[in-house]
Amino acid sequence: MVVTAVLAAVAACVVPGPVERARPEPAPAAAPITATDAGDALRQLADRAAAQPPPPDGRYDYVHTVEWTEDGIGIAEDAVAPGPARIETRAWMGIDGSLRREQQLIDETGAGSFPPHEVSFPPDGRGGAEEIPIDPVALREFLAGTWPPEGSAPLIGAVALLHQSRVVEPEEMAAILGVLAAEDGLGVELRAVDLLGREGVAVTGHRVAAGVTHRRSLILDATTGALLGTDQTSLDAGAPAGSRPSTGARIAFAGSGRVDTIGERP
Repeated sequence: MVVTAVLAAVAACVVPGPVERARPEPAPAAAPITATDAGDALRQLADRAAAQPPPPDGRYDYVHTVEWTEDGIGIAEDAVAPGPARIETRAWMGIDGSLRREQQLIDETGAGSFPPHEVSFPPDGRGGAEEIPIDPVALREFLAGTWPPEGSAPLIGAVALLHQSRVVEPEEMAAILGVLAAEDGLGVELRAVDLLGREGVAVTGHRVAAGVTHRRSLILDATTGALLGTDQTSLDAGAPAGSRPSTGARIAFAGSGRVDTIGERP
């Protein structure tokens, strides 16, 4: 059972209703990605990511995620669901290292209900998140340092984790996709659907541990190269032929951007 650790207990400030910013015009439709080689598809997606405008400046990185798991999951000691369940998270991460996180746990079995959970952390004195390097060699080292280098996809998990902790700008995403394009052992699925039903291109890697093949995918927007979501599945080597992998967890990146105040949404 996975329980999200609450690192510190601090008083949650009262936040007014969400403030909505004007949304940018949607990107025009692009030609479908047709490459059947993962490297070629990733290079095409990198070009599309590089062509996107940067997000507006702001004091806070805002990230909205929805996570689903068939196993147990929780957001606090008194808010744990046995699974399947989902957590919706909205986080505001300040350039001064401060953090505000609002979470809602939903038990999909209908066995229980939980109130929203909020935590805040003051400035940490170190400033905001470390800058993402654009140089391919430095960027690969940066990504590899955040996730164990196992199997054919040592960077897949790192890319997902990075998106949960900050706004990844188009130029940075283009560089990330370029690094992935140079990796061996990745596969591509030209039509995949994320947790929220959005269609994209999936890039997949795997690792094998204790006879179980673990598969992790990044689902990418075919028009912009942005990350839509991630999927994790596993399949035991002893499973009967034709068995379907079990889905361990799915994460959808529902929105992100930079804002000036906590509670504001891009």
